Amino acid sequence: MKILYLWALGLIVSLSAHAQDRGMGDGCWNKVEMCQGCHDMGMGMGMGMGMGRGETAPKLGGQHPAYLEKALKAYRSGGRAHPVMNRMASMLSDREIGEIARSYGSSAPRTAAASPAGETQQVCAACHGPDGNSLSDHFPRLAGQREAYLVAALRAYRDG
Repeated sequence: MKILYLWALGLIVSLSAHAQDRGMGDGCWNKVEMCQGCHDMGMGMGMGMGMGRGETAPKLGGQHPAYLEKALKAYRSGGRAHPVMNRMASMLSDREIGEIARSYGSSAPRTAAASPAGETQQVCAACHGPDGNSLSDHFPRLAGQREAYLVAALRAYRDG
C-alpha cells in the first residue's frame, strides 16, 4: 500500500511539473488531458475515439486557438448543441478555455490526406483553404480530420 501511495504521489508531482512547463497551473493540464481522451492533439495523444453512429470526435491539434475558444464558450452557453461537449464545457472557466485552446493550437497544423474534387473543393476552399488549413480563425482547419467526422459534421450542419 505504501508503494502505491508513493507511486501516485510521484505521478502527481511529475504531472504538475509538466503542466507548469507548459505554462498551465491549477489543474488546467488535467483538463487538457481529459480532452485528449476523445480529441487527438496531433502529438500521438488522444484517439479521436468513436462517438457512436460512425461519428468521431474532431482532431483538435493545430486548430486556431481563437476558433477553439469561441467554440468552447458556445458549448458552455448552450449556443452550440452537443450533449457531451455542453457538459464538458460547463465545467471550464474562461481562463481554462483559453489555456486549453492555446495548448491545442500550439501543435503544427495537419496536412490533408485527400481533398474533394471539382466544385465541392472550390466551395470548401473558399472558407477552409485549398489544402484544408484555413488562414482565418473564423473557420476551422479541416485538414487531417477523419472522413467519418467530416461526413457527420456536414450532415449535422445540413440538418440543423
